[in-house]
Amino acid sequence: MVRLFHGLFFASAVTITSFMSLPAYAACGAGDELANIYDLDATFSPTSGELSVRGKMLLVPDAETSSVELLLNKAMKLERFEIADDTVKLAIEDDIEISGQALPRTRRISLIPAHSFGVGDHLEIELQYSGRLTTEDIELGRGAVSPDWTELTFEAAWYPIWLNEPIICSTVDLVLPEGFEVIGPGATIPIGTNRWYLDPGAPVLGRITFAASNSWTVERRQFGPLTIALYSAIPEPRAPQIFGTVEDTYSYYRELFGEPDGSEQSMTLLLPNGQVALKQPNQSYSTNGDFIAMDQSDPIVQLDALNHEIAHLWWSAGKPGTQDEFVSESISEYLAMRRGGQIWGEDWLRQRRASAAARAEEIPSSLRDIDGPGGDRQSLLYDRGPTALWALHERIGEEAMDALLLSVRASEIDTLEGFLTKAEIEHPGSARLLNEKL
Repeated sequence: MVRLFHGLFFASAVTITSFMSLPAYAACGAGDELANIYDLDATFSPTSGELSVRGKMLLVPDAETSSVELLLNKAMKLERFEIADDTVKLAIEDDIEISGQALPRTRRISLIPAHSFGVGDHLEIELQYSGRLTTEDIELGRGAVSPDWTELTFEAAWYPIWLNEPIICSTVDLVLPEGFEVIGPGATIPIGTNRWYLDPGAPVLGRITFAASNSWTVERRQFGPLTIALYSAIPEPRAPQIFGTVEDTYSYYRELFGEPDGSEQSMTLLLPNGQVALKQPNQSYSTNGDFIAMDQSDPIVQLDALNHEIAHLWWSAGKPGTQDEFVSESISEYLAMRRGGQIWGEDWLRQRRASAAARAEEIPSSLRDIDGPGGDRQSLLYDRGPTALWALHERIGEEAMDALLLSVRASEIDTLEGFLTKAEIEHPGSARLLNEKL
């Protein structure tokens, strides 16, 4: 039975059971003790879109909170949701908005305790759900569901995502139909007929990701200790240029910042070429330091985006959906512009900077106003943030910028305020300049 209460659906048919301190039950390597842990068993058909998932989540707040709000694709029917505290209320809400963006295909699941959840508390949930997921059901960003190309990640909301707490350790036991192969960040290990074990091996920022196909084209290259695999839908004539960009850009960033945070041994590139029908085809992303999904834009824009994603191997600490993404996205975009100027010349860089600055001027809000994935977030992080960094670059010079970025990494700074404080200490007046531009 479901009843309406203050605009929210409280599902009494879904079991709620205890909120208590529990040991982490999934391996998280040397990871973050405040990471959320997901252990999921999933069966999925890229042909029909039928998905069934069961498993456990261990949610660990990194700040005191009066509620936990999860998002799950509305195509999924929630069959079981068990928590170990009968004082926690469960609210399920459809027709939601986030930062003014309507999300008609996404469901919000709110967990409301009698008293606030504290930092480091453990909230264990057992869950089960199923449904038919299609490309059209994906509305938060990039994804696809088809036999020749399936991508399921954060934006598909194929698992319950907690926007405010994005650090995740995950393991997935995945069953696919015969003839399909799966790839993802970290380890992708066959463990039986048509069955894989997926484990990034460390905490990642915001994504439980896999891609599947019954017809991959795969090319590999070796650059010293680094093995690069390019997965595409059809043979890619620009593969040598893509491999060359990865090798040279990786070397450029490593010379600037030392060894990356992710894997030194292997990197997987996902290139949706040919006739792949992708939601948000101009979105690229990286995860775990070893998995980069390229976009479907024109060749130079595509390589420019690749330069940005490779930078995330060093710059990915900022919390998604907040002003602190400046430390991840704005710095990576600034560095990609610099790298692009080396590859395509000063005229390209001048035009690239001018375009970003012009878009930045049109945004009415501030980068400090970022609250979730919607609104002006994209332009604030990819246009205004880099434009502010270029203003600082012009004031203090490239060598001083490199030294500042090295200092930020050495201090493990992951917030905008931390960056501004460090910049002000090393270059008085920097914080004021950046604040005026942000």
